[in-house]
Amino acid sequence: MSADSKDPVFQFIDSIPDAKLLDLPKNPGARIFTTNDYRLDMQSMTSDKPAKHNIQVQVNNQIKRSTAKMIAGKSVTNAVLVPQNNQ
Repeated sequence: MSADSKDPVFQFIDSIPDAKLLDLPKNPGARIFTTNDYRLDMQSMTSDKPAKHNIQVQVNNQIKRSTAKMIAGKSVTNAVLVPQNNQ
């Protein structure tokens, strides 16, 4: 499937540079990557052992797509838990 025919959220995820995902922040609220319409935010570290990064794709408030305006500022994915890099 070409990127043009994908859902805009998947297009956003595909556009995230690998380097942004290699060294995830640990501080809640950190912005990992952003475009005009979406952003990937660090929500928190989980309390389980080993700790995991809770990251989420969110819709920016200024999004132009009318179908997404009703969820502007909210998450569009379930929590994605990424194991902490222990290096």
